[in-house]
Amino acid sequence: MSTRSSSTRTAIRSTSFGSIWTDDGVGLGRGVGGGGALNTEPAVISDDRRGAVRRAAKSWTEQLIDVSGNNKLLFYRPLKVGTLDVTPGVEGLDLPELLRLRGGSSVRLSRLFPDDEARAGAAKRLRNIAAKAQENDEERGISTLFLAWGMATWTNPNPSRSTPMAPVFLVPIVARRRNASGDDFDLEVAGEASCNPTLVHYLFTQLSTSVNADAVLAAAEAVEQPLGNPEAGLDAIRLACSAVPGFAVNERVVIGNFSFAKMPMVRTSSRTRRPSRSTT
Repeated sequence: MSTRSSSTRTAIRSTSFGSIWTDDGVGLGRGVGGGGALNTEPAVISDDRRGAVRRAAKSWTEQLIDVSGNNKLLFYRPLKVGTLDVTPGVEGLDLPELLRLRGGSSVRLSRLFPDDEARAGAAKRLRNIAAKAQENDEERGISTLFLAWGMATWTNPNPSRSTPMAPVFLVPIVARRRNASGDDFDLEVAGEASCNPTLVHYLFTQLSTSVNADAVLAAAEAVEQPLGNPEAGLDAIRLACSAVPGFAVNERVVIGNFSFAKMPMVRTSSRTRRPSRSTT
């Protein structure tokens, strides 16, 4: 048997049983061997090993989060038939119906866009959006249909790349056809609003700016409506990012497909703790 394969097995045994890390970063020593007794002395981890773990976690996180212009959660671009603009003031939109949708009520597309011409265009877009959402659900097992409220932008540190445009609030919704032709839909909120986790992660890791997503959401709350006052929430993130060059937020609102399925893994990687003791 080669020396390499033997050392590999030794490394695996050491990693699996040599030290057990608890959530607070304290090593529990050997879990097997030595008569099976549990050694509660903190594990001694070298600076080199700690650095290797930190670099590995950072590399893994960067691979999970796409910070290029391809990520719609950071560089949103309206699609010709894959985006439905429902920004207050857009032509043909009934604002009270939009506010009812935001508040959790089921709203018909035909009431959201009561004008015949505007409704026809909206229905065409929503058919494409809903079809893509269904495809993502059936093939990838993820829900991607959202009402995005507010768009944030800032000066890209790399001037050769796209201008950022990131949704601030994401509200999961469902769109159900009312008939076979798909010229009308029922729209309804399907879950709790969130502050774009990819935006929050990017601001912290790339722009050294910490945003308390829970506080931003709390600012946007109104009586019995989690996103009843989005303007206050947008003001909160403006304040938190006041030191970010070129940071600004507009109140654009769209319905479209957004995916952040990998964010739970990113949070796990970011929370990885390391033992506090080291050798020199």
